[in-house]
Amino acid sequence: MKVAKCLLMLIFAIPLFPFFPVIGVTAPIEKYPDKTIEVIVPYAPGGPNDIAARVIAEKLAKILKVPVVIVNKAGAGGILGTSFVARAKKDGYTLLCTNAAPIVSVPVIDSQNVNYDVIKDFEPLGRFVYIPVVILVRSDSPYRSFEELADFVKKHPEKLNCGIPQIGLGPHLVLETLRSLGLNMTMVVTKGVPENISFLMGGHVDVTVDSLSSNAGHIRDGKFRPLAIVLEKRFQDFPNIPTLAEKGFPQATLLFWAGFFAPAGISQDVKNVLVPAIKQASVDPETVEKLRKLVFFTEYAGPEDFRKEIPKMMEIIRDVATKAGMIKDLKK
Repeated sequence: MKVAKCLLMLIFAIPLFPFFPVIGVTAPIEKYPDKTIEVIVPYAPGGPNDIAARVIAEKLAKILKVPVVIVNKAGAGGILGTSFVARAKKDGYTLLCTNAAPIVSVPVIDSQNVNYDVIKDFEPLGRFVYIPVVILVRSDSPYRSFEELADFVKKHPEKLNCGIPQIGLGPHLVLETLRSLGLNMTMVVTKGVPENISFLMGGHVDVTVDSLSSNAGHIRDGKFRPLAIVLEKRFQDFPNIPTLAEKGFPQATLLFWAGFFAPAGISQDVKNVLVPAIKQASVDPETVEKLRKLVFFTEYAGPEDFRKEIPKMMEIIRDVATKAGMIKDLKK
């Protein structure tokens, strides 16, 4: 009887064993990624940064097999969206895709209004493109070359008005460098790329400094005449636009990139997924061709090289901004 009772108890106990935890067995780690990744672009839709980010995001979604969604958080020269990512969860599901302004230029020029530390708060994941800047006049302008423009400006300082799309962005820094080198045009700050283009189109400014990608259509249809491009070598799709270095102003060759960042502190496992995926998306021939047609200069740099570029560029910007009095003026 006692034997039968013991057997009965054993039979009822066996199905319960799987429900008890087994010491020494670790719960499986969730696979990354397994849900939508948000890429924060700290500017309004339609600008160069936004356009380039969307091309990469489309390819990333195919590589990672999850949706990769662009979220525009514009404001304060890119500070708003950038600071949002600095405070985001460190899980790899919130990334930043930005140009150099909120990472390099604005922290130097307007540090009192930046609430993040570029070096401590962000993990560089890769730079994928340069955003070429051009100096433009209307097609009916009397200045048919950069030499003619420079000659007039040297003889007549402040006579010409030059439009830029915003304080602190690449075009502003290029213009300030030219001004410090003796090309002293009167700066007109517009409310962004569309207004900057319309100011030149409508004759409100004589010259403009802006991104090539935003103005390529007007160059191709003959409305705008490009006088110089801010790159180390000529752009293959616009081989007739000389570089500023060719025209005797290598100091104004400031290269402005776009790249990916994560909040500092993401795990190595997540980086091991994101970094190769961003590289694959950046160098993919289809992606490169799309970006080239959109007038971007594609050149990939991995996290370590990208990380080294940032402080070097900050020193260059600091030198330009100090000579131009930009830091003091913006803090008044």
